[in-house]
Amino acid sequence: MKLILLSSSLAVMAGGLVIQSELPGPVKAHLNLLQDAKSLKTDFIIQKLGGGVEKASILYAKGGMFKIDTATTMTESDGKTIWIFNKGANTYSEIPASLAPTKENFVWAWAAFFNPDALKGTKEYVMKGSRTLRGAAVSEFSAKMANNKEFTLYLDTKTGVARGFGNSEAIILATGDIVIGKTAMEAKDFMFVAPAGVTKVEPPVPDKVTFKMVKAILQANCLPCHSSSNMKANLSVDTYDGVMRKVKEGMPAMSGLFTSVTGTKPSMPQGRAPLSKDDVDNIEIWIKAGAKDN
Repeated sequence: MKLILLSSSLAVMAGGLVIQSELPGPVKAHLNLLQDAKSLKTDFIIQKLGGGVEKASILYAKGGMFKIDTATTMTESDGKTIWIFNKGANTYSEIPASLAPTKENFVWAWAAFFNPDALKGTKEYVMKGSRTLRGAAVSEFSAKMANNKEFTLYLDTKTGVARGFGNSEAIILATGDIVIGKTAMEAKDFMFVAPAGVTKVEPPVPDKVTFKMVKAILQANCLPCHSSSNMKANLSVDTYDGVMRKVKEGMPAMSGLFTSVTGTKPSMPQGRAPLSKDDVDNIEIWIKAGAKDN
């Protein structure tokens, strides 16, 4: 193995590929571009590996304002309040503002717009080369999260901003232009207006949802297909470890367990009625709260 010096970063040459110990220049440029931007807008797709394709979009503005629109939910914040519109149930709820929705895995590629430390802890970047994805030329970097889980970042060679990323669960890619705004937006641009016929509901209380409750939901609906002796899709609902094979703590949208029971045509449970809204909400709350063994 040969050690070489690239700019001020230490790098390792292995198998013809350069593994950098610091963020590569293009990745740093991506972070700086998002930090300097006043607003960010793009449409994208979520391609779940082994599953379907979901269309989504984001609109971000400094001051903690955002709108994240997917096939199932629309989450909007004016920096003071978050409104969560559940399209399937035709309901919405309000919670205090936070940036938690912008940290979900499926929008992680653009998290640096709000958080300058979004890529902190990522490591072992390798420039894999250039390619064209959905009509745009990108530079492809493979790397690892702080927990050693691998991911790929796709940087637009023209704008320098990420067009998406991929991991073992899904590939997220922008489908059109990524619009970087230089003018500040106003809170009124992010005020949720409930569509006609939509009912306001109280959000579930996260502290009330335990793994014991989630396990009861899963065992009532997912056996015998996902038992310890019949682990279809490598999922067992009999134990915490068995369930966690399909869960990413804090990230429902990137958890196979949650995505399998949501959407217009849930893939689970097979041959039975879809889970009730309350059951789906409880699973989501449990995952968002850290998917603890409680």
